[in-house]
Amino acid sequence: MKNLVFICCIITFVGACIPFKNKDYSYFYLSARDSNCTNKDKITIFIKEVVVLRPYNRKEIFYSIRPYEIKNYIYNKWAAPLPDLIYNTFLSYNGCVTYSHNYKNAKYLLKLKVRRFLHKIDSKDKSHVEVSIDFYLTDTSSSNLILKKSYNMSEPCTENTPFGAVKAFNNVISNILIDFEQKIISSLNRHQS
Repeated sequence: MKNLVFICCIITFVGACIPFKNKDYSYFYLSARDSNCTNKDKITIFIKEVVVLRPYNRKEIFYSIRPYEIKNYIYNKWAAPLPDLIYNTFLSYNGCVTYSHNYKNAKYLLKLKVRRFLHKIDSKDKSHVEVSIDFYLTDTSSSNLILKKSYNMSEPCTENTPFGAVKAFNNVISNILIDFEQKIISSLNRHQS
């Protein structure tokens, strides 16, 4: 009996001393490419709020394999909660529209509602991302709604990994920003004439 206890203690001690490597987390951020804007008159828009519906309003990157089910990647996360990432991506965007966190400089106010931000895995080697965002642009002086635009976009991933999904998310956000910028310009031209 003493030998059995001694052997168990040795195995426990040796097992506790064996080093093991913790898996490193990967953190990702959003980034949009700049537009090729030729309009010299910059439009300043105050971003009032970015609402991200649950469960997407956290740091987790979500994926789906089956209908009606979403999961999050364990070792791959957003660098900040998704509302903050989207907000900062808009602030750093360089185009005809300048997004601002300062209400004083803005003629227009923008509210965003993110309804979906999901990596859909179709098969072992094929996936895409799905993004749904609603935009509400109002005039700060009159509080009139100038433009309401909803985007439901999908983009194939170049690789079936969390990093491939992040690249596709960045491409979708870039396409949405560039298209929304054009919609703002044409809507304001109609509104001012």
